[in-house]
This record gives sequence, structure tokens and C-alpha cells, in this order.
Amino acid sequence: MAQQRAARQSSGGGGGTLFFKLKGDGDTAVVRFLEENNDVKWCWMHEVPNPGREYGDEVPCRDQKRTGESCPGCEAGMDRSFNLFINLIWKDCPNLKRDAEGRPVRDGAGNYVFEGVADQLAVWQTGIQLAELLDSKNTTWKGLCSRPFKITRHGKARDPKTRYDIEPADPDAGPQPMTSEDVAIAANKPDLTTWVTPPAYDSWSKDTYWAQTGFGGSGDQQQQAAAPPDGGDVSPFQFATKPAA
Repeated sequence: MAQQRAARQSSGGGGGTLFFKLKGDGDTAVVRFLEENNDVKWCWMHEVPNPGREYGDEVPCRDQKRTGESCPGCEAGMDRSFNLFINLIWKDCPNLKRDAEGRPVRDGAGNYVFEGVADQLAVWQTGIQLAELLDSKNTTWKGLCSRPFKITRHGKARDPKTRYDIEPADPDAGPQPMTSEDVAIAANKPDLTTWVTPPAYDSWSKDTYWAQTGFGGSGDQQQQAAAPPDGGDVSPFQFATKPAA
């Protein structure tokens, strides 16, 4: 099952957060976006090396607008990338079995254990190209929250030419209010503001930062000592061109 393959790849994250990802060419999913316009969260992030792991840990840059704000990542010469985060409801997602603390359960071979399918809360973390596509769809359909959307991936895993189609799940249905079930699921969405708020300078290290923010949806996020990114109230959908790195 294409969606089950995608769920296996996307179910990580502290506190049991489900990250939305389609990994295979032709994989599809129907989703209900839970933010639009100025409510969508974004920031520039540094990838901090994590010894023994292929990928590092992403930490928001303290100098979001390149105005000279002191930032350990910038001072260390670390590259940074644009990241957008949006909550969504993943329809008919393979249902991960979770323990008493909400963490995904694995079997003896280390594989995730599934129990049927269910509509589930997930977070989509994207780069600038997908952000621009979401921008276009937000404008065309008068808000990402206006109706369910079908997302299709074109391209294999790690293919740099991968692209996505994002279209209404039912093009003829028009705007559709959320169902009572969707509203109940959406009530538990994490506050992504904390995910994009840079930590204080002396709290920028991985251990301290993740412990304070709950990045990954621990359900216990706390506001950081540092102020939100300068200009952080500006929607990513207002970019006419790619933001300067």
C-alpha cells in the first residue's frame, strides 16, 4: 500500500508526531490543511551535525532577515534552508499503534506496527519550492482550508526533480466546511509557532533547544526566551520570489 509505505517513512518526531511524507513515485493522499494565509509558519533553519546520523538536527536561525543578529549557526558558517510547517489531517492514513505515552510502537524487527487506517493529525515540513506551490493553491482556491486536497508525488525518493500535484479532492464540490470529526482532530494540533521561534543564544544547542520547544509535537511546547523572527508575522505566501538565503 502506497500510503502505508509513506507512513513508515514519516512517523518519526519527538512525542510521536506524524510527519506527512509521500515517498514513492505516484503515491497519493487526501488531506485537510489546518492553516492558510498568515497562519502558516515558516523560518530559516540551520542543520546542526548530529554525530552518527546521516542528517543533522534543524534549529531556527537567530538572524532570520540577515540583519546581523548574533547566531551560533551563522558564526559557525552553517548553511541554512527555508522551512515551512503546516498542520493537516491525513485522510485514511495507516494507523500507527502507539504506547501509553503516544509514541509509535515497533515490532521485534524494528518495523512500525499498524492497526487499520484512520484520519490522523500530521505536520508537513516543506522547502521553498513546495511553499511556492502551496502559495499558488492558496490563492487559486481561496484558502488552503477551504476544502480537502489530493496530493500526488511524481518522482522517486531523493529524486531532485520530484514534483507534486495539489488539487481539490473533488474539483466539482466547491468549498466544504470541515466535518465534526475533522474539527475534533484539529483541536489537538500543535502550536507550530514554537517550532519556528529561534532559541536564545545560549540555549541554541540541540539538547537545550529541543527540550524547551518540544519540536516534534511533544504537546508541551513552551515559548522561547528569544523573540520571534523579525518579520515573522509576514506570511510566506507574500513572497513574490524566493527569499534570500
